[in-house]
Amino acid sequence: ETCDKCSLGFYQPSKGQTACDSECAAGYVASNDMTKCDGCDVGKAASGTASTRSNECTNCTVGRHQDEEAQSTCDACTNNQVAIREGMSNCYDCPAGSHAHSSE
Repeated sequence: ETCDKCSLGFYQPSKGQTACDSECAAGYVASNDMTKCDGCDVGKAASGTASTRSNECTNCTVGRHQDEEAQSTCDACTNNQVAIREGMSNCYDCPAGSHAHSSE
């Protein structure tokens, strides 16, 4: 017999098991050793189910942010604030001499 690594998004914290039945919830991904789930860092999110995501937390896209860990979505900037690059944890006011531009 051999030992098979858990499938992406699943984990097994105990030794001697025959399956990896525990699925990481949205906002979490399996640790590198597949023994637990780790929450996504700020500025990132992991949505969907373990079987539909790649076990990676993805950066929030431009115009969106996430200031909390272990979240499944990124929030849109509001009140004329901007997130000018991917992976931002907060939105900011444009500096004096500039203004927010919406591409929508």
